[in-house]
Amino acid sequence: PSELTLHGQDSGRTVAVHPGDTVKLDLLDTFLVPGSSVIWTADTSDASVLARLSSSRETPAGIAHSQAHYTAVFKALKRGTATVRMTGAARCEAMNPAACRQPSGSITVTIS
Repeated sequence: PSELTLHGQDSGRTVAVHPGDTVKLDLLDTFLVPGSSVIWTADTSDASVLARLSSSRETPAGIAHSQAHYTAVFKALKRGTATVRMTGAARCEAMNPAACRQPSGSITVTIS
């Protein structure tokens, strides 16, 4: 088994792995100014094909003007296709609410 690491910029891609492989998703939570942040989560569309094993968040001590890593680890269980859905929850207290975009993305994982 091998491990494939993916990032937010991989959104829209289709990747191929084999049963037993691990897919690690590393996303950056951002804290640009006080009251402004994007906090990520990720899940799978089919846990019987691609199961999420864990998720964790590394949060720095001085959070303003920083980034934290959100990591989700998935295991390819059997042949098939699943979508890893990434959802960002944006807080924009320091901005015009109309400009507060709620980011999202997805990566298709084919297990063969």
